[in-house]
This record gives sequence, C-alpha cells and structure tokens, in this order.
Amino acid sequence: MSGPAASSTAMKRLLALLGSIAAYNDKGWQWSGHDAAHSEALRAGWSLEIRGLLDTIEADALPAQLRQELLTRAPVQDGDGIYVEKLKRWIA
Repeated sequence: MSGPAASSTAMKRLLALLGSIAAYNDKGWQWSGHDAAHSEALRAGWSLEIRGLLDTIEADALPAQLRQELLTRAPVQDGDGIYVEKLKRWIA
C-alpha cells in the first residue's frame, strides 16, 4: 500500500502510538514496575517507530514544524498528550 491510503493508515497508527506513549509517561511507567533503563529502552523503540511511520506519511500531510517536533525526543517523553492533540488537528 502506498500513497494517500498508506499515509492515512500511518497517521492513525501514529495517533494511537502517541496516545499510548502519553498514557505510559503519565502514570503507566509507575504501574508497570519498569526501571529507568527499561523505560528508556521503550522510548528508544518508540522513537524508531515514530520515524518509521513518518516515513510513510506524505510530506504535505503534516506541517513541517510538527514533523520536525515528532522527530525529537519530546513526543516519547510527553505525559500530557500534547502531541496527540497537535496531530488530531491535522487528521481529517
């Protein structure tokens, strides 16, 4: 699958991933019993997953600034759902 359909699917997957990350960073890490090293390993994996999803999302589907923000560490450290809300603004 490529083009708009793949981009739409990737956008939905990205939104779900960002929601899961925010929930984990809010309180999930406490409930999970993960130590700091395990949490950092998860965040590293999420960063790679975000990059992979962004690679399948058409360049013009997201504002350049948001795309750049999503490539930083901020989304994998977000516990407030900031990036979920930012992305929701661009999903039709």
